[in-house]
Amino acid sequence: MLFRSIIALALAMKTSATLVSNSIFTPQRISHAELISNDYDPRLLETLSNDGIVSITDIPGFNEKKNNLMRHLHACLTDMDNKGEETINKNEYNDGTVRRTMASVTIPGPGGARPFDYDESSANCQEFNKDVGAFRKMVDSTTDEFAVRLSNDMGSALQVPLMTTEHGEYAFDEFKDVVRYGSV
Repeated sequence: MLFRSIIALALAMKTSATLVSNSIFTPQRISHAELISNDYDPRLLETLSNDGIVSITDIPGFNEKKNNLMRHLHACLTDMDNKGEETINKNEYNDGTVRRTMASVTIPGPGGARPFDYDESSANCQEFNKDVGAFRKMVDSTTDEFAVRLSNDMGSALQVPLMTTEHGEYAFDEFKDVVRYGSV
C-alpha cells in the first residue's frame, strides 16, 4: 500500500521537470499518454533511477475529479463541524486558520479502501463519498498502468521473483503483481 500512496502523491503533484534552485526539486513529468503508449522511453527508468519519483500528468478527467473531491470534502467537513461531529479533527491556529481533517484506512486485500465515517444526512458528504470512490478508482487504475509500464520497460532486467509472501507460498515476478497483490 505504501507504493500506491507514493504514486497517489506523485499524481496529485502538478510540477515541472527541472531543478529550479538548490532547495526546490520538481520531478520529471511524464504524460499519461506517454505512460500507456507501447513506445519505449528511457526517461521513466532514468528518472526513477536518479530521482526515485516521477509525476504522471494529463490523466484524462483527473483535474475535474480532484477539484470535485476537494470542493465536496471542504463542504462536508464544514457541515460535520457545524453539527459537532467527533469524527473530524479540528485545529484552530493563532492566525485564524482552521484546519479540519478526517481519515480513512486502506487494508491489504480486496475492498481494502475503507469508507470514510461521514455525516450521511449531509448532501455535501454524500457527494464527497461519490467523488472519493471515483478518485480512488482513477488513482488505482493509473497506478496499475504505471506498474505495467515499469515491468515492460525493465523486461528481462528484473531479477525474479521481486518478492515473495512471508512463507514463500506466492512469488511476485512483475511490478504489476506487487502493486495488485503484494500486500495480500
